[in-house]
Amino acid sequence: MSHQTLLYTFVLLVCILITFAEDHLSSFKPDTSSYHHYDELSKFLHDMEKKYPHIAKLHSIGKSVLKRDLLALQITDNITDVEPGEPMFKYVGNMHGNEAVGREILIYLIQYLLENYEKDDRVTKLIKNTNIYIMPTMNPDGFEEAHLGDCTGFSWKTKPSQGRSE
Repeated sequence: MSHQTLLYTFVLLVCILITFAEDHLSSFKPDTSSYHHYDELSKFLHDMEKKYPHIAKLHSIGKSVLKRDLLALQITDNITDVEPGEPMFKYVGNMHGNEAVGREILIYLIQYLLENYEKDDRVTKLIKNTNIYIMPTMNPDGFEEAHLGDCTGFSWKTKPSQGRSE
């Protein structure tokens, strides 16, 4: 895969995000009233795979310390095969428990790409020419233990709980 192909794909993704910000805010209304906790995120990803099985496939790449699936959604036009020479991109969010914004942005990117396939020429071209993997959370345990408004970080000094009970 050439650097030019990678650069083109990256620029295309940036253009989609800019287009989203400028042109589609009036029609694309993600729910930003709260963060998606693990159960909600898992349901969302499973629902997207069921709704768009021809371009979306859900993968578990392993388990977290607390045995939560580490989920990544693959988005591409040929979901069953790897196409030689097709660029592959992986987006990973929420590496640290209190990094919630990146997690949410990736959730909205998934929704935007899937809902606009075959409706928006740039989205369609991107999905037809790229194999995209989006993993909204690499640290679901840390997210569940994080506290809203605490940006200083969190360290487990004792055994972590099985999630927050709020």
